[in-house]
Amino acid sequence: MARPYWSGHIQISLVSFGVKLFVATESKSEIRFHQISRSTGERVRRVYSAMGDADVVRESVHELSRVLS
Repeated sequence: MARPYWSGHIQISLVSFGVKLFVATESKSEIRFHQISRSTGERVRRVYSAMGDADVVRESVHELSRVLS
């Protein structure tokens, strides 16, 4: 097990408790945050494109909505 980076006690009013601080960086861990639509409760998906690719974006969005439904 990893050794704590810092350890000590925190006191709030009459209550005291021990705390250990560990380094939280690992190369194999990934944190992902997903946006959820409030109206449908489904995950929001984004389509990225260049400015001149308007037709491609329309087709991609239409195909994505067809696949998801």
